[in-house]
Amino acid sequence: MRSALQSALFRSGERRLPNDRALADALTRNRDVFGFCEMNAYGPLYFLPTREWITATARALRKLGVRRVLEVAAGDGFLTASLQKRCPKIRFIATDSGAWVKPSARMNEKEKKALRGVAVPGLKLGARVERISAKRALAKHRPDLVMVSWAPPGPLVERLIRSPVAYVLDIATHDESCGKGPLTWRFHHAVLDAPRSAASMTIQSESATRAWRSTTVVAIRIFSRSLRD
Repeated sequence: MRSALQSALFRSGERRLPNDRALADALTRNRDVFGFCEMNAYGPLYFLPTREWITATARALRKLGVRRVLEVAAGDGFLTASLQKRCPKIRFIATDSGAWVKPSARMNEKEKKALRGVAVPGLKLGARVERISAKRALAKHRPDLVMVSWAPPGPLVERLIRSPVAYVLDIATHDESCGKGPLTWRFHHAVLDAPRSAASMTIQSESATRAWRSTTVVAIRIFSRSLRD
């Protein structure tokens, strides 16, 4: 039997874009968000955008006047593909280093011990996602804007901010549990006109064995070269 989240997010094995109401309803009805978003056969899902969120974000990108957008840590590339449909005149490129293709790569020692013997799926890169590091991708594609959603733990966001790219779009939660978010608030930035929708991310609790919770995206920060210089 299909779960509420599976019905809202997938159709015939392909990801679909739910509207605000459908996602909110599915999250309310689904008691095991961790089991679906982290342990499903399609691979881990960390960001669950909605139609309204994509439409609003696409409008913001068009307003910036960018022509080439690079997504790093893109995973399955669903975010880039969804925005490309809304912005056909902008060239979008999705990339990922592939570091999390092996399930163990995204686990700490405590999680590895707790999940020993459990079939944890690895991250599956999308067919149109280029496997390349963020540093090399920036040098190769020379984008006007680089975006990252739910950045992995580490200095990635800060490195993007320090890069020569004109704009950095950081999509995260208000407390930015990943990507060393709190440290990056010291850089000058503006908060993008936030798409007020139910787009959600999944946040892991302290123990890998506990259920995950979902949270509304409330921080979409734009770092521009004019603000950083």
